[in-house]
Amino acid sequence: MGTRVTARVVVVSLTFFLVAAADSNVSSTDSVLSPPDKAGKTPREKVPIVYDMTTRPAQLTAEQCNQILDYAEPLAPKAQRVWYIQVSKNTKSPIDGNPYWKVTLYFTPETATKRLRKGKGICVSSDFVAKAALLAPSKTPYDYVMVSLPDDPFGNDLLTPSTAVWPFARPSGFTDEEIIEVVDFARFKQLLEVPPPNFMAGVRGSLGTVPSVLAIGRDKDGTITVYFCRDEPGGPGYLIKCKRTDGKLVYLGKGDWYIQGE
Repeated sequence: MGTRVTARVVVVSLTFFLVAAADSNVSSTDSVLSPPDKAGKTPREKVPIVYDMTTRPAQLTAEQCNQILDYAEPLAPKAQRVWYIQVSKNTKSPIDGNPYWKVTLYFTPETATKRLRKGKGICVSSDFVAKAALLAPSKTPYDYVMVSLPDDPFGNDLLTPSTAVWPFARPSGFTDEEIIEVVDFARFKQLLEVPPPNFMAGVRGSLGTVPSVLAIGRDKDGTITVYFCRDEPGGPGYLIKCKRTDGKLVYLGKGDWYIQGE
């Protein structure tokens, strides 16, 4: 099924992944985006919130939700609105005991086809909110993309997306068509390479479960790496390597990625 990539990938900076995409297992408190009110905004109490089940964050309080929306709503692109909030952390600081949370807020897609949605997202943490007046952190949302499954194209609805089509930061240097091609290729290879959990103890993933793409990168030699969201906090993530040869994507192997310092 291909050659195992023996070199372990060490990720020095979370910025590369724009952890907006975060981890893959999520639970939704509200799976349908409510219609916007007359001001073009989703009522705050109706904004869907999803929680990263690998880190098991506490539920956001009403005060925390208001802090997040106060910070992010003014940054919404023209004609877009808040879509949903994804929570990766919500705990207490081990240093001072104060609440510490980290979320990604996604705005509704700006453009969409049956296979690709594109829009803006922004990472917000309690540190950013507390220090905003002093540090003036960047308030520039980043670009996200979403790739549908080939047999389950996007429709006109704006349901909170399933794990399989979770947004990830738009990779630089890739056309829309290439993003779709690479994601389809990597998803298929990952499903073939990772057997069901009851087949071999300790192996992640299962056939029939489509993994979440975290990020895509391309090396100077043309090697493309697709990083998948990890299954548990502190554990490794999965990756697939491929390269375009004679106009076609060729599978090079698989491996793991880690975050240095965890």
